[in-house]
Amino acid sequence: MITKLNWRFVNRQLPVLFVASITCIPSLAFAQKSLDSDFAPKIQPLLVKYCFECHSGDTTEAEVDLASFADANAIRKDTKTWIRIAKMLSTRQMPPKESAQLGDEEFKTITTWVSQFLLNEARANAGDPGPVVLRRLSNAEYTHSIRDLTELPSLSPTKEFPVDGAAGEGFTNTGEALVMSPNLVRKYLDAGKQIASHAVLTPTGIRFSEGTSLRDWTDEGIADVRAFYQGFINNPTDVPEEQKGYLFVEPFITAIAEARDALNAGQATIDEVAVKYNLNVKYLKTLRHLLEDEDDQSLLLNLARERWQKGDITGTSSFIDQWQSVLWKFSPIGHVGRAGAAAKWQEQNNPIINSERFQIDFPPTQTEDVVIFLSASDASDGNDSDYVLWQYPHLTKTDDKPILLSKMPELAKRMDQASQDFVNKTAKYLIAANAFSSAPDTNLEALAAQHDVDPAALQVWINYLGIGRDSSVKVTGHFTSKLTNVAGYSFINGWGLPATPSILANSSDTEVAIPGTAKPHRVTAHPSPSHFAAIGWQSPVDGTFEIDAVIADAHGCGNGEEWWLQHQTRQTIQTLWEGSFGVNGKATMETQTVVVKKGELISFILGPNKNNHACDLTQMDLTIREVGGEKRTWDLAKDISGNILVANPLPDSFGTPGVWHLYSNVLTTVNKGVGKVSNIPATSLLHKWLQAEDETERTTLAREIQKLAVGVAPEDDTSPDAILRKQLRHLNEEIEYADLQEELAFDARFGTHPLEGEVNPNDLVVKAPNVIQLRIPARIAAGRSFVVTGLLDATNGKNGTVQLYADTKPIVESINPGKRVITIQDSAAHKAMIRAFDDFRDLFPRALCYSRVVPVDEAVTLTLFYREDDTFARLFLTEEQRQSLDAQWDEFLFVAHEPTRYVVAFEQIYQFATQDRPDIVKELEPLEAGVR
Repeated sequence: MITKLNWRFVNRQLPVLFVASITCIPSLAFAQKSLDSDFAPKIQPLLVKYCFECHSGDTTEAEVDLASFADANAIRKDTKTWIRIAKMLSTRQMPPKESAQLGDEEFKTITTWVSQFLLNEARANAGDPGPVVLRRLSNAEYTHSIRDLTELPSLSPTKEFPVDGAAGEGFTNTGEALVMSPNLVRKYLDAGKQIASHAVLTPTGIRFSEGTSLRDWTDEGIADVRAFYQGFINNPTDVPEEQKGYLFVEPFITAIAEARDALNAGQATIDEVAVKYNLNVKYLKTLRHLLEDEDDQSLLLNLARERWQKGDITGTSSFIDQWQSVLWKFSPIGHVGRAGAAAKWQEQNNPIINSERFQIDFPPTQTEDVVIFLSASDASDGNDSDYVLWQYPHLTKTDDKPILLSKMPELAKRMDQASQDFVNKTAKYLIAANAFSSAPDTNLEALAAQHDVDPAALQVWINYLGIGRDSSVKVTGHFTSKLTNVAGYSFINGWGLPATPSILANSSDTEVAIPGTAKPHRVTAHPSPSHFAAIGWQSPVDGTFEIDAVIADAHGCGNGEEWWLQHQTRQTIQTLWEGSFGVNGKATMETQTVVVKKGELISFILGPNKNNHACDLTQMDLTIREVGGEKRTWDLAKDISGNILVANPLPDSFGTPGVWHLYSNVLTTVNKGVGKVSNIPATSLLHKWLQAEDETERTTLAREIQKLAVGVAPEDDTSPDAILRKQLRHLNEEIEYADLQEELAFDARFGTHPLEGEVNPNDLVVKAPNVIQLRIPARIAAGRSFVVTGLLDATNGKNGTVQLYADTKPIVESINPGKRVITIQDSAAHKAMIRAFDDFRDLFPRALCYSRVVPVDEAVTLTLFYREDDTFARLFLTEEQRQSLDAQWDEFLFVAHEPTRYVVAFEQIYQFATQDRPDIVKELEPLEAGVR
């Protein structure tokens, strides 16, 4: 039985069959006549025996009837069928395996006869091949050919083609059966277009892609570049996307450590180790050389090597990793090339400074004494010139004088004494205060000496009793940070926090949105959810004044604001005007006439309505006119809108300093309505003392008040005297500590030099490594900040390198990657430290390459595709690999149409910038000529 032939197989095997047939014939010159005569006796019996069952009479499988071939002439008329028979025989497909098989001699006889017969016929008809059909490829042949040519196994160009028909022989690849039609031609053209849509032009020719769009080809290029990087870097799959190009040294160090003995014994090569641990061999060799070669001397490299030689693998990796993070920084690269933008993504960072300022803040609730440790490390490079100057260590508090640490030991002693005196000498202070109230021009120092009390403590008593000659209100919470060029306008400036609260002024003649409306020559304020913003006028004179105020919402959204206008003295706060309004609200106060003493405060306070500060920009106008005297006028807008940055507090238009205060505080501290600042309990002993006019009665009451202060507290802790006792025992907290230190002796550690030279008595000079302890009593530290500046001594520390710490615990360690190194600019030590950093950076970049390829750090990027892999190529690639990477990038940028897309991006950014970012326009202008 003859089955359907595999035409592709026959085409490939036909020449072999002919050669095989020829080699099986002992003589190439059998006479055709002999072959003809051998058919009947030798060949036909074999056909009858093995083939006629399926190929004769009514049974003619594959349309082959062997009974029709009675002699050789019949065979000559249908050689095509016998060519097929020859193939079936040579491949042992016939007879089928389930049928009786030819014996070896029988097989040789029939195959030899058929091959020679066909060969003789071919020779006899040489030069006349007969009809040659020029046929198309079958659907399957066409599909496989296209897939082979394009290397895209997913292509199916013939999916819309009609199914190939079979010829009489039953084959779909017979030439006569592979017809063409106009409709099929159109389908071939459509298939060609579809195939062509996958063609990608490259700098060196053409290739085919699974995708058909520029976006597809660009994404493929990005993926290919990333795959190239990761093929060498081989970071773990769980590394975040932004760290895919980072260099992590731990796998390399671990591999060298585990293979160290084998490498040293020659039992393994570094190439074998690299393959085993799947690491880059070039960098592995470099790192091993660094760790093993002690001739390579550099500060940070030596410190890494020391950890390695001690067997501290984790410590070595951690040390390198920390310094990688410190010595490099990453910059936005979405606008690389623009003036003012970063030049590279990964840039060198030298953590070197000339001095360092330290600040430690203490809460108002500080209850334990504080010990500050000033620690100086020699930065691990020796200490020959490491003389450190701790400059002006002190405590600071807003609106208070600084307290010097150079006098802290003596100040603490005096405070202890003063605290005892506050209670133990209560009667004396009251008698002295009584004398002062009768003669307020009395010299306070002399009066204190006369009554054996501390003058600073006496001032606290006088202020507490409200009998002092100074009526000045102490304003706290001043804004300390300037706000400049707000919303990009050079004429919008002020004070506050970058967010809120803040107070701003428009010094121009132009109304602008910042957002919210800032009118020309006007002052605006903005509260926060928890803090008010306030403007205070501190009267420079005694007098009677007319006050006008206007407040208006300056931002047409949100839920409005609330406000208070208050007159504050040392003893009382009176609210002159208060209210609230919603969005776009405005209110004007009726003119009020108020008697104000010098130093008293008129405060205009702004808060958020219901603690919602969104869109709370508010215009505030305040005018104060003197009724008598010189009839002067103080106008908030005119006085400060043009010079708001001069100071805080600001002078008035007459040059008087400290008149306008810009400040803030917690919203809950606003004292609404009318209240007392100093709340001496009514009906208490001290209240009776204040009411008494008889000197004898006052003296008697003073003694009773002292007994109350030093004695046992009353059983009823809500009684007036119990409340008074609590006030008296905390009254020492009101003392101005800074006023106590002027005549005190200096701490012996201050003002001296370990070698020689003059030192400011408030400064410390030490040689690193060194730790100094400074103790601060809790009551002095509470609510204050410790501040000190550390630097190298200009005389003896010119070539020093140190790291400094100011902390509540001592810290002296080798060079710390978390701290900046202090040197003197351009000194030999400064240059040596930079060389040490450069040596480290040369081997340990933080990132080997920018593996994202597409910048994502700007909302609108000018740089569409960014390449930074020079370090990667230097440390990881051979020259051949480097050339391959260059070629891949060239093809990617060519295929992605990067130059033309860059022009489009530049035009868009430039046009947008001309609308609302004139500052960026100037930065883009240098690029414009190259783009055009």
